[in-house]
Amino acid sequence: MSNPWDYHEDCIDSAARDMIRLGRRHRLGMPDGRRTWICRGCQVALRPSINAKVRIRRKVMYVTCLHCGRINRKGPEFKRDKND
Repeated sequence: MSNPWDYHEDCIDSAARDMIRLGRRHRLGMPDGRRTWICRGCQVALRPSINAKVRIRRKVMYVTCLHCGRINRKGPEFKRDKND
């Protein structure tokens, strides 16, 4: 899941569902880097400009899933990747 553009869409979505399922089964939280990029509504991996829209307003990052429309907000303390 570190570079989702290198893999087939079904494989990535299956990994996202498995991460959510394992976290719920064992009561473990996902790391912040992964949590933002998995939709809790339809359980797919979010890829910016492919199936997710990313907007930054007033230091808050909004990630909108284009499949189900669910919005994930990350507060003003979100960390930007050095690769971006």
